[in-house]
Amino acid sequence: EVWQGEVTPAADIFSCGVVFWEICTQQLDPLRLTLSGGLPDFIRQANRYWETGPQLSWEKWGRLPSAARRLCASMLEKDRRSRPAACDCVANAFLLTSGGKGARTLSRTSPKVEELMVRLGDSHRRSILYRTMAMHVARKWPPNQLPTVQSVFRSLDTTGIGFLDIREVTIAFQQFGMQQGLAAAAAKSIDLNRDGLIDWTEFVAASVPLGDADFEPMLKDRFKKADADDDGLLSAPELASLLPGFSADDLPVVSLHKLLRAGAPGVDWRAFHAHFQAPRQEAATVMVF
Repeated sequence: EVWQGEVTPAADIFSCGVVFWEICTQQLDPLRLTLSGGLPDFIRQANRYWETGPQLSWEKWGRLPSAARRLCASMLEKDRRSRPAACDCVANAFLLTSGGKGARTLSRTSPKVEELMVRLGDSHRRSILYRTMAMHVARKWPPNQLPTVQSVFRSLDTTGIGFLDIREVTIAFQQFGMQQGLAAAAAKSIDLNRDGLIDWTEFVAASVPLGDADFEPMLKDRFKKADADDDGLLSAPELASLLPGFSADDLPVVSLHKLLRAGAPGVDWRAFHAHFQAPRQEAATVMVF
């Protein structure tokens, strides 16, 4: 492919598949190409390989799991469009389970872990305002001030790549007693950019309890910056300025503004701050999934 100018990530997947085969079989060169006849002969062998398709010697795999064999075979597909993406490879069942079940099992004896998992499980109930403010905090909050969050993230990161697979997070929620449907909804809501993976910032955003006193100064700063006319009240346009991609006329903003001001001309600091202390009570009309 590379010789023909088809330089794509799929070529790297094929190369990794070759290395994967060699590691699993303790044998070199699954393609069985030799340099004994010189470079012209090597090129002929390679062309013949691509014309006929992969013919791998699977008997050398011995008792290795069939899931490993299927993964390797998919990585060595002749048609690059049939090969899995890198994120699919690292989320493969063989790689996820090879670390041992303990790598995905969180301690249920730690009150802090229990509290964090409950908070993560409630993430799908939060409003667009809560999620936006949480992302703002997550980008700035030092990781060393979140030891429990760090510990849980590392426990769930079974591949060690710094991203969590949604399916693994769903399983973790189920281990803590959450029903499958709710577990899947909660895990999906943490993945804010909808790429199928949860990065550190997204995980922190779903973890931080914005109602705690530690986060009040940051929330107050955001409130004051949004209060452009400095009257102590947020109008609909001012509230929309806190929500990237939304305008004052958008239904979620109109609904949220009406909910928070509760009949008042605008949203004062007290109502704004209270919103982050009771995410369970937020109206469904201000949710965006």
